[in-house]
Amino acid sequence: GVRLCINPVEELKTLRDKPLALRVKSQDNGAAAFVPVPSRGDSAAFDLLDVEIVFELENVASQTLAIRGREIELNFAEKTLKHDGVVAPLSVVDGRVSLRVVLDRTSIEIFANDGLSQIAKCFVPEDKNDAPVVEFSPAVAQNADQNVRSETKLEVYPMRSVWNVDK
Repeated sequence: GVRLCINPVEELKTLRDKPLALRVKSQDNGAAAFVPVPSRGDSAAFDLLDVEIVFELENVASQTLAIRGREIELNFAEKTLKHDGVVAPLSVVDGRVSLRVVLDRTSIEIFANDGLSQIAKCFVPEDKNDAPVVEFSPAVAQNADQNVRSETKLEVYPMRSVWNVDK
């Protein structure tokens, strides 16, 4: 049937810089952190981001990711998207979930599956944010005896401030 979808305005893409070249940095807990190459200081240097992620899933129950320390939980078994106490519905369509995350200095907006679900939150940033730009926890299997396969497409675009755009 008819659905109302929420997406960022198309003109937001005009503020994007070139996508960051990222390298994987394995964490002690088994997580994979993605950090810029070459590094330009800590991730607070990237305080305006537009991130596009596509998960292709097989036997995956849940996945947690963090963008500059802002944690997002995707529970594919329960069909939920969670961030900072807010829960939204999450559909898995043909084994795929797409996310677009727009992160500002004090706000985050998460759009799932071309705007079918959306979460927007404001936050107070930490004084020093040295979290990786993007971090993925290990995927959790639906059943212990199943093999987990999760492939991820990730594009991270630093953005210019709207206040500094030449007209």
